[in-house]
Order: sequence, then structure tokens, then C-alpha cells
Amino acid sequence: SFGANRFKLEAFGLADRVHEINKKAVRLAREAREIAGRPVLVAGSIGPTGRTLAPFGVVSPEAVRAAFREQIEALLEGGVDLLVLETIGSLDEMTEAVGAARDACDLPIVASMTFAEDGRTIGGSSPEEVAARLSGLGVAAIGANCSVGPQRLLPVVEALVRHLSERNGPVPVVSCMPNAGWPAHVAGRVIYPSSPEYFAGFTRRAAEAGVRIIGGCCGTTPLHTAAMREAIDAWTAERGDGLTP
Repeated sequence: SFGANRFKLEAFGLADRVHEINKKAVRLAREAREIAGRPVLVAGSIGPTGRTLAPFGVVSPEAVRAAFREQIEALLEGGVDLLVLETIGSLDEMTEAVGAARDACDLPIVASMTFAEDGRTIGGSSPEEVAARLSGLGVAAIGANCSVGPQRLLPVVEALVRHLSERNGPVPVVSCMPNAGWPAHVAGRVIYPSSPEYFAGFTRRAAEAGVRIIGGCCGTTPLHTAAMREAIDAWTAERGDGLTP
């Protein structure tokens, strides 16, 4: 469902199938959960519209919010347990996405921005600015995903943890789901260099830094996920404080 908003689907002549595609995505995830027989949550993945908001672009904030709400309503009909707003590089667009989600439901929201190599979002916002804006919107988690690999995202999420811990009131948890390194084009293929073992090491460092939702984005495989799972289990066992992995 990541790119299944009206603006993205329009390029393929599928703008009128937003509800169908999103509900089908949720159904597939729920079927996989039933087959696995494990108590897992199904999250509705919502990516960027690919449009620049006015006054810098030609699309109004209202139109962007409406597109997000259309997609979110379809995901809700499908039966998601939470919403993950991810890989969004504009803080203004993320604000509209969160607003659309809050207009439609009271499910937990993970608001995950994408950051460049300089540690700022694609729109130029610092981690501190992201935390300050989004923490006031009632989201369950604030984080970083996609972008560059673990090494560059760790300082970003460390800054998020530090800034959020200084705030009063309910504090969102921090998430981090990086790509498996910087992609390279090799013989017509896109190759991500970070190994599952490397991701296991990243997982431990992220957990020690205070990150509480840890995963991977582009280039990660079931082997990466398994390695992260083992690292989290080992870390929580060593702590012995009952923290749920």
C-alpha cells in the first residue's frame, strides 16, 4: 500500500482504484498473519504523494490531505491495527498526513521521515525540528526510515531520542528503519551492501540509544529481519528488565 495514493496511482491510470488496491493489500497481510499463527500487528503503509505542496509547488495542502485520507479510509476498512506514515521528506506533507489520519481514526500512528546524508530531511528540517513539530500532533512514534544506511541514520535517531526525552508530557517512542546501505547499480541490478550481520550490530546500537521500533527498509530481506530479531532477543535477555521485544 506504500504508493497507493491517488497521486501516485494516477501515473498508471489507476487513480480510481485507491480503495480496491489498499483493501487488497491489507487482506494479503491479514491472511499472512493467519497462516503464521503469530500475534503480530498489521500496519497500513502510507508513503509520500510525490507532489510538492504550495506555495513551493502547485498542489494545495487540502488536496494532499484529502488524498491521504482517501487512502487511510481504505486501509481502515481493510482492518489495519496501526498506520505507518513513512519515507516522507517534507515536514509539511507529514503534517497533512498525520492530520488526515487523525481526522479518520484514533489508531496509533508512526510518523517516519526520510533523511539525507547531511542529517536533515529532504525538505531541510533537522531532527530537532521534526521532533518539535510531530510530538505535538499526538503520534505514537517518530522516526527515520529509508534514506541512507544505518551508520548515517543512527545520529539522526539519537538526536530524536535526546530531544524528545527533554519534553514534558507524553513522549512518542522513536523508530529507525534504514535501507541496507547505499544502493549501487551493478550489471543492471540494484545492490544493497549491508549484510544481515551488519544489521544485527546496528540493531543493538539502536536499542542501546533508546530506539524502540527497529526494522529495515529497501534492500532488507528475511535474513536481515531474522538477524535483527536475534539481536533484540539477546539484548533484552541481557538486560533482564522485562522489556518486551
